[in-house]
Amino acid sequence: MSLTVSRGLTDAGRWTAVATTVAEHLEAMAKAAKRRMAVQLPPKGALEAARRFFQYVLEGIELDQGSPRAKVGGSSSPSMAGFSNLSIAVNVMRSAKGTNPVEDLDALKRQISALLETLDRLQKEPFEALSANDVQSLITFLRELQRQGEIERDATFAAQEHPRLYSAF
Repeated sequence: MSLTVSRGLTDAGRWTAVATTVAEHLEAMAKAAKRRMAVQLPPKGALEAARRFFQYVLEGIELDQGSPRAKVGGSSSPSMAGFSNLSIAVNVMRSAKGTNPVEDLDALKRQISALLETLDRLQKEPFEALSANDVQSLITFLRELQRQGEIERDATFAAQEHPRLYSAF
C-alpha cells in the first residue's frame, strides 16, 4: 500500500504532493494550449492518486448517507478512508468558498463528481476539448488542498520540534 493510501487517511498533508503535481501540470497544459504548443499529460500515477482521493470522498458521502452500496468506481476502501477524505474535501470547499460553507452533501457530491469527471476526461480527450471552467475548478480545488496540506505539514513539523534549554552555568 502506498504512503498516500495508507497514511492519507488522516490529513490533507498526505495529499500535498499529489495536489501540487496535478495542479502544476494542469497550469502548464493551459499555458501550452494558449500558445498552441504540444501539451503533455500529468504523470499517470499522480492522476490516479487524485482520482483515488475523489473516489474516497464519494465513498465517504455514500457511507455518511447510509447507502448500502458505499462503493464508488469499482473500488472498495476502508470506511475511515472515506470519512477522512470527505472531511478534507469539506474543509477545502469551505476554504475555497469563503463564508459560504458547504452544508449539503448532495451538492458536495455533485462538485466532487464533476472534478472526478474532469480528471477522467483529461485522460481520454485532448486538453483543448475540456472546458476551461472545469479545468480551473479542478486547479482551484487542488491548490487549496495543497495549501491546507502544507499548513498541516508545517504544523506537524513545528509540533515535533522541542528546543533544548541550555544552562549557562
